[in-house]
Amino acid sequence: GLDVDKLDYMMRDSYYTGVQIKMGTDTARLIMMAKVLPDESGVLTITFPEKAVFTMYCVFQARFLLHRSIYQHPKVKACEYLIRDIFLLVNEHINFRNDKGEVFHMSDAINDMSVYEQLNDSILDIIQHLENPGLEKAKILLDRLNKRNIYRFCGEAQLSYNPSSRDELAQDITEKIIQLSHSRKTGEQLSNDDLIVEVMRLHHGRGDHNPVDQMLFFTKHQQIAKRIDTQKYGGAIMPTNFEQTSVRVFS
Repeated sequence: GLDVDKLDYMMRDSYYTGVQIKMGTDTARLIMMAKVLPDESGVLTITFPEKAVFTMYCVFQARFLLHRSIYQHPKVKACEYLIRDIFLLVNEHINFRNDKGEVFHMSDAINDMSVYEQLNDSILDIIQHLENPGLEKAKILLDRLNKRNIYRFCGEAQLSYNPSSRDELAQDITEKIIQLSHSRKTGEQLSNDDLIVEVMRLHHGRGDHNPVDQMLFFTKHQQIAKRIDTQKYGGAIMPTNFEQTSVRVFS
């Protein structure tokens, strides 16, 4: 749905990254247009004027473009995977204590808030300066991250369907790439550690459905929050597909 949190991070991230997005209007006007009205069951809900329906779609389209241009950008994902591998390597070598003195690995921090809140941006500095032989491999990757020698983005292919299991598809593609990499001359081939296959799914906020279809609108002469038919406002302007699935390979 549409909420102030979404509007906040979209405008902030667009400003600080320099990626321009168009939402059809400014956020202040969106908020001014909103009303709290009863729906057809009498439940009070936030609703917008029907004339603003295409503007609502533009907001969700802006979300899609931000994911495509920023959050899921290949370099961003390459850094994320590098940091993930660093954390996997240090998990058994760094412990945290909760407020009761109990010891937790990093991977278990999610089970205790007093431990979880210790995992801030300083964790990479902690890894860098700890004297522990078990952290050497992690420090090598951390040095790569600091020098921007991140994993290489090899390519992307868009799928014409949405796989039932993205993890299984990624594993199948990984195995096929490894098989194709076998050299008859040297006998060498890639391994699972050499590849990262990602099945990326982007959408407008509601999978393969139009998120605006779930919103409620009112008219000047009917102050009741109701859904409206997509065909009434969409026509040829609206996309027929609200979801995009791609396969990416990093090495």
